[in-house]
Amino acid sequence: MSRKKVTKRDKAIAYKTKNPNATSKEVAKAVGCTVQYAHSVVANIKDVKEVATKKSPRFRSEVLFTAEQIVSQDREKEHGDASANFKTISGLWSSYLGYYIPAEYIPVMLMLLKVARTRENPSNIDNYVDMCGYASLAAEGNKKG
Repeated sequence: MSRKKVTKRDKAIAYKTKNPNATSKEVAKAVGCTVQYAHSVVANIKDVKEVATKKSPRFRSEVLFTAEQIVSQDREKEHGDASANFKTISGLWSSYLGYYIPAEYIPVMLMLLKVARTRENPSNIDNYVDMCGYASLAAEGNKKG
């Protein structure tokens, strides 16, 4: 009789269930995986999400921390510099629409995409994480001085 192998996903779910206020970083450290992986696993656990989404400064911080990790590390490694990407998107959207869309509008418009998605699935934490990330990129692109 073979025993089921305990996966990192199983370990992350078990850890988050026992520690509902644990951040993705804490789950990742306990399980031995990346913060993004830990977040993607625990974000889809309904009963843990219900516990975690109660008004909690730790949960708010986790959303912001996860957005910071994604914007500052993961996405840049995968997709390159955000401002260069926004310039490319600006050119493509401008060409397609027939009028100019400034590159600094792109992260704001992507936030609006995420707002629209929350109407369909308001419990999907990833939309809020992405909105935080796009907001930080918009602020960076529009800073003066």
